[in-house]
Amino acid sequence: MILRILFFFVLLAGSARAQLQVWYQTMHTDTAFRLPAGDTRQTVPFYFPAYQTQQAYPEITRALQVTENAQSYLLQTNHPKQPDVFFTRFFTRNIRSLRFSLKTKEKIYPLAAVTLRENGYQLPVESKLESLPAYGPADRLELYVNFEALDPGKPALLVLADAFAGSAQIRKAKSPAAFFQSPPFSPVNAEKQPLHPFDSYGVFGHFPAGQREENYKGTLLIEGKPGPLGQTAIPAVALALMDAYPFYRERRLDKNRILAAARQRFGAFSAAPKSEMVDSISAFIENAYGDPHFRLNSHRKQAKTQTPVYIYQIGAKYVIAAVLDDSLKRHIPMGSELLAIDEVGLTAALKRAGGKAEQLLRRQPGTTVRVAIRDPQGRQSLHSYVVKAQYRIPPNFKPANYTFRFLNDSVAYYRLGKVSHELQIDFINKLDSINMRKKLVLDLRGNGGGDVIGGARFVSYFVTGDFTYSGFQNRSNGARDSIVVDANRSPFRFRPDGRVVILIDEKTSCAAELIAANLKQHNRNVTILGKSASAGALAFVYELLMPDEGVSFLTNSPNEGKLLPGKQSIEGLGIRPDVLVRIDNVQDLQPYRDKVLQTAISR
Repeated sequence: MILRILFFFVLLAGSARAQLQVWYQTMHTDTAFRLPAGDTRQTVPFYFPAYQTQQAYPEITRALQVTENAQSYLLQTNHPKQPDVFFTRFFTRNIRSLRFSLKTKEKIYPLAAVTLRENGYQLPVESKLESLPAYGPADRLELYVNFEALDPGKPALLVLADAFAGSAQIRKAKSPAAFFQSPPFSPVNAEKQPLHPFDSYGVFGHFPAGQREENYKGTLLIEGKPGPLGQTAIPAVALALMDAYPFYRERRLDKNRILAAARQRFGAFSAAPKSEMVDSISAFIENAYGDPHFRLNSHRKQAKTQTPVYIYQIGAKYVIAAVLDDSLKRHIPMGSELLAIDEVGLTAALKRAGGKAEQLLRRQPGTTVRVAIRDPQGRQSLHSYVVKAQYRIPPNFKPANYTFRFLNDSVAYYRLGKVSHELQIDFINKLDSINMRKKLVLDLRGNGGGDVIGGARFVSYFVTGDFTYSGFQNRSNGARDSIVVDANRSPFRFRPDGRVVILIDEKTSCAAELIAANLKQHNRNVTILGKSASAGALAFVYELLMPDEGVSFLTNSPNEGKLLPGKQSIEGLGIRPDVLVRIDNVQDLQPYRDKVLQTAISR
C-alpha cells in the first residue's frame, strides 16, 4: 500500500443535522538554533539523500565533517524561544555511540544520546527536550559533540548533515480534497485556503497537473455523525466510499448491484448492536470487492487467535504446509491434504471464512479443533487438538525486512519486505557489498507496498537518467499525464553490468509492483520470476480513522487519479512473471527448499 502519513480531524458541528467536517494536521518546526547551512569553510562535499518523517530533511551535497572527539561548533541562533525538539542526521564510521549537547557560557545541556547498531548512514534522530535554558540573541551557543570509537586503534569519522532544535507546532487546516466536498462531508471554502504543488522532496521532476499536496494527506481521523445526534456515521461513510470506488471496470464489478445490495443490508442496522453492524459491513466490503486496499477494521479488543497448523493451496487442494506443535507432527504429516474442519467440508468452510484460507484454522486458545486429512500415502484420518496460547514461529517463516546476504560467489540477495522511509538509508549502506556480485536477487514476495516516493528513489539507483514512474489518468475528465522521476544525482548506483532477478508473488502489491514494473521497463538486465502474478492492487491509499466509532477504513476511493505503470492499469491483473515457477509440493515453498529462489540463483 502507499501511505503519506499525516493526521486528519473531523469535528462534529453543533446542529442536530450537522455533516462531517474534515481537517488535516501538519507539524511545523520554528527553529531556535542550528548549525550554519552552506558555510563552505566548515563543510566538505558529502551526499545525504532526502528523507521524510514528520520532519522533512532535504537532499544535500555538503556536510560538516567531525574527525576529532569532543569538538564544539558555533550555532546560528534565531530570536529567543524555548526549543522542545532536537533534530539531527549523520554518517558514521568506526563509532559505537555519540552524544550531542548544547554548550553555553555556564553549562552543558544534553540534547541526544545515540548507541549505534551499525555504522554508515543513520536514520534521523528526533529527540524531545525538557530543560534547556532561556537565551537571548546575543548569547553564544555551541553544539558539543562527543563520540566513542568502536575500535580505538582506528580513525573514526562523523559527518553531520543537519543539527537543529526548535519548537514543534501542530497546525490544522480543512481538507480541500474533492471526495470530502460532498455528503456526508461538509464542503470547505477553498478560496480561504492556499494550496501547494505536490511535494516529493526533490524526487519527482514532474507530477500530474492540478494535483495538490493537500489532496494526498493519507491518514484521516473522523469524529462526528452525518445526521441526528446519536446516529452512527459508519454506514454513510461506507456508502460514500463504495460510490466513489475507482476500479469497478478494472475488477469487473457491477456497481449498481453492489450499491443496491449495500443499501438494503445497511438499512437493517438501525436496531442492531454496533459490533454486529461493523462485522457485517466489513464482510460485505471484503466479499463484494476483494480489494486489499478497501476494508473496514474494528478497533475493539479482539480475542487473540492462534493455530499450530498452516495450510497452502497447491492446485485445487489445500495441503498442510507447517505444523508448529511437535506433539502433532507425527499425526498430521506435512503435505497432507486438508479435507474438513470440525466436520465441515473444506468448500463450505472456505465460504464461511470469506475465502480466506489463512483464517480457517485460527481459534482462541483452549479451543478444540478437529481436522480430517488425507496423508501423502492416500490414507484418510481424523485428528483433534487443543489450541495453545502461543506457538514459536521459526524465523524463516517470516523473513526480516532489508535482509542482505551473499548466496554464492556471483549472486547477492536483498529482501525488501516493505517500502518504508528507511529503504534509502538501508540500501545505500549495503550497496558497496551488493555491487561485489554481478547478479542481485531482489525479493519482493509478500511486500504490500508503502512509500511511493521512497520506492521511486530506490528505482533510480538502477536506472540511468530521468524516467516515467507511472502514467496517471484523471478520474474526473479522463485526461492522461505522468509521474516522472528526476535522474539520480547521488554517488550511489547499482553496477551497470549487473543483472537483477525480481521475485514476486500474489501478495506483492502497490509500491512494490511499481518497483518491479519500473525496473523491468527501464533496465534491460531485469527478469521477473515467481509462482504467480502479483496482487494487482495499485493506488494511493488513505486510512480513515473513526475513534468515536471504534473503527477505521482503508480505502483508495478519495484518489483523484489512477496510476498506470507502462501506461496501462494492472488493477486486478497484477504483473505476470517472465518465468513462472510451478510449485508441486510443500517442500517447494519459501520456508523449505524455496524453489522460486533456487530457480533465480540458477538462471
